[in-house]
Amino acid sequence: MATKMTTAILPYAIEETIWPTITTLTQETKDLLALFYTLADDAGPDAGPRMAKDVFSSHGTVRAATGVYEGAEAISNSRATAWTQVSARRHTIQRVYVHDDVAQDLMALGTVEMVLRNGDSRVSKFAARLVINAESHAAKQPRLNLMEVFPAPS
Repeated sequence: MATKMTTAILPYAIEETIWPTITTLTQETKDLLALFYTLADDAGPDAGPRMAKDVFSSHGTVRAATGVYEGAEAISNSRATAWTQVSARRHTIQRVYVHDDVAQDLMALGTVEMVLRNGDSRVSKFAARLVINAESHAAKQPRLNLMEVFPAPS
């Protein structure tokens, strides 16, 4: 049974996340993850353009089950068909791991709850690799160079 989905404002996607203890993720990085998943759950027309502008670097890449989207224009347009079969979506991140000592290469484990247009509900687990652009990270305005999603088998 899926839990009730809302269009809550940040940071519902990360409110129960277990963060790495070996290094500290900046609040800006946590906010970036929250923004990405909040926009991924937003069916509004501004979600794609905001994702391209506020989440990704100008040359960012998204690799997901729906395809590969490279650059701001492709990422902006990637949300256009995200809601053809889905009427509601809610991502939550349970845990984040770091690969490097500056916390720019991350792995997130999460769950997505979806209500399909035919009325069915689905809950799926996933992993996602997130690579933060070094310049934006240093400027404390992180943007993603890469978001690569690995859905768990159904």
